[in-house]
Amino acid sequence: MNKKGHSSIMVIGEVIWVLTPSRRHLILSLINEKNLVSIRELAEWTQCSEATIRRDLSYLEKENKLKRFHGGAQSILSPNVETSLGARRVRNVEQKKAIAEFAANLVEPGDCIFLDAGTTVVNMVEFLRHNIIVVTNGLSIIEQCVDIGIPTYSIGGRIKTLTSAFVGKGALDGLAHYHFDKCFMGMNGIDTTYGFTTPDPDEGLIKQKVMSLSDVCYVLADQSKFDQVTFSSVNPLNKAVIITNNRKNSKKLLKYQQITRIEAVEI
Repeated sequence: MNKKGHSSIMVIGEVIWVLTPSRRHLILSLINEKNLVSIRELAEWTQCSEATIRRDLSYLEKENKLKRFHGGAQSILSPNVETSLGARRVRNVEQKKAIAEFAANLVEPGDCIFLDAGTTVVNMVEFLRHNIIVVTNGLSIIEQCVDIGIPTYSIGGRIKTLTSAFVGKGALDGLAHYHFDKCFMGMNGIDTTYGFTTPDPDEGLIKQKVMSLSDVCYVLADQSKFDQVTFSSVNPLNKAVIITNNRKNSKKLLKYQQITRIEAVEI
């Protein structure tokens, strides 16, 4: 019941209508509980059309109560909570593809490159030339490279189930044998004060070590990663070039361009 004593649910015939404020409250509760939810799931739970859900998500995002992505929304209560590889793959798909293709075009014949397990980085493989060498800690990258005949090395170590990445001491020790012309990394957070960050210290150490072994470092990040800070520090911003889908002249990027080089991909 609301404050005036009227129910927030109306029954007309056999159809249940949830009034807008209550529906939005329900949507937000579901997203905060599950962290990441698709539009289809929300439509089923609320018995509303997907168009209605999209409008609600747009409203709630403007109120800074959640973060939208292509096909759904994510809670903003804790940026340190990692989502699964499958869940991250469905977010900002078009942007990630464009960033990945741009990054792949930076790889030159004969390069030895490192690709980490980031979901944007994974998209690079289909655009890569074959006369290169890939070293990676990403299980899905190994499979894709092998399928198309790119010589590929794994660094070994413990497999982290959530991100399908090799981490830990074995992975760090495995890196000692390599030097890279270029590395391509994903990051969970990019911030002018705290630099590049990631939720997991084990993955953070891998990223940090790889960057120290590379002649040129690239961080692939869609616009949702900016102004975000997560648990584990990786490196200051000036340690890598950032490739993103943000407009080069956007207000958000101006402060970052004062610290490091930005490559903005027009979509």
